[in-house]
Amino acid sequence: MPIIIFTLIITTLFLPPSPIPPTHPTLLSGLTSLDWTGTILLISSVTALILGFSFHTSYLIPWSSPTVWGLLLGSILALGLFVLQEKRAGEGAVVDFKNLRSKHRSAIMASGFLLSAANGAFVSPPLSISRRDVVLMVDVLHVRST
Repeated sequence: MPIIIFTLIITTLFLPPSPIPPTHPTLLSGLTSLDWTGTILLISSVTALILGFSFHTSYLIPWSSPTVWGLLLGSILALGLFVLQEKRAGEGAVVDFKNLRSKHRSAIMASGFLLSAANGAFVSPPLSISRRDVVLMVDVLHVRST
């Protein structure tokens, strides 16, 4: 904690002001200009995708499980709603689809997205708990599988 306080003091005293002018006069006006619906849909889509792959790989739940398919289909649905929202959002959109017109940029973004999803599914420490812990959680929640 002292290191954080020391860093904040040094940064406040010696960091020069930004040469780029702020885009919004106040924090509240900046927050209201964000595309919150698009942000929530994007986070939902990526989270459902990572959880769907994680449940299959980390917890050894079969592909035929409704949990895995439900999460993967939910991810696709949220992604579709995200695309529709971003086309409506205009200037304040989370993703500018003009960047996707280039095949080169599109391939780079798609590979980055898939690599991030794979990294979250196979490496993410919070999701890599043992199968015994999952069974205990299911028993505590009284979830019955079919």
